[in-house]
Amino acid sequence: MTAHEKSSDESRELCDLLFSSVNDELQNKLQVVTRNEGENWCNCGITTRFAYIYHRRNGIRVYLYLKESHESDLNTLTENRPTIKLQHRSKKKSSWEQSTYFFLDIDSEEETRAATPLLLYAANKVKVRPNSYFLQPSEENASELLEGKRFTVQVSRAERSTEARGKCIEIFGPCCSVCGFDFERTYGEIGSGFIHVHHLNLIAGAKGQRQVDPRTDLRPVCPNCHEMLHKKTPPFSIEELVARISKIKG
Repeated sequence: MTAHEKSSDESRELCDLLFSSVNDELQNKLQVVTRNEGENWCNCGITTRFAYIYHRRNGIRVYLYLKESHESDLNTLTENRPTIKLQHRSKKKSSWEQSTYFFLDIDSEEETRAATPLLLYAANKVKVRPNSYFLQPSEENASELLEGKRFTVQVSRAERSTEARGKCIEIFGPCCSVCGFDFERTYGEIGSGFIHVHHLNLIAGAKGQRQVDPRTDLRPVCPNCHEMLHKKTPPFSIEELVARISKIKG
């Protein structure tokens, strides 16, 4: 079960309210916010994460993906919101602690509404431009590398659309749709925008060109889950792999 599913009704409702409040605001700007429910937290993003939500007993703690340099702007946003107390980490040794320096404890609907502008500010600051995305080494049409004796190898591969890949990540965020893994969360800046994109319908078996809809045909997945999806032909569905993980974890 995810942290969201295991949390109290009060904590879950506040998380849902915060997400919907931010989503409603950003949809007015034609931006789609995604929420991924992980084993330890929920996170919100557009093209990358901008907030991490930890479930507390009867509330939530929200870490903003912002560094210390944003403090003056955040203080301005909280000046007329006495229900919100902006806090910061006492330690900032790791790159993760430095990048999530600020956090908020939210225990009521009123505090959730007051916190929404701070999340909107964070979302605006950490958006990654689509052209910052890149194909992973295993997704590129690279030449085959063979050890030992040299061979001439001819490989026929279906061309992938980098534009469709970028759109997929814009919609769903660079976070695994199966396990929720976020490379930037673990590796810091070098992991920003790093994710594989899985075709829900096999492109390799398609005859000729076809139009790809990033919203219905593609999903971002981590390399491990991507390999597991393709452990059979046709591949496992996202839902099947999620169910397998849930069953193993109990």
